[in-house]
Amino acid sequence: ATEQTLAEVHLVEGPKLEGDIFSPMVDKVHGDVRIGDEILVFRAGELLGSARSLASKWEYFGSPGMVAKTKHRL
Repeated sequence: ATEQTLAEVHLVEGPKLEGDIFSPMVDKVHGDVRIGDEILVFRAGELLGSARSLASKWEYFGSPGMVAKTKHRL
């Protein structure tokens, strides 16, 4: 059996995460991300919470729009 792990989205340094995730906030993405996937959200190596992806991985860079809807914040 293969172990399923959630994709990780790492955000650039900035203000406290209070809303949803927009592509200019994204520094890097680890793993494959598809629309509807649950993803883990990190900043500076610290887990901030999880989000539901609204975009495919390639859309996380270069488009100005919202790419994920924040679900849980730690």
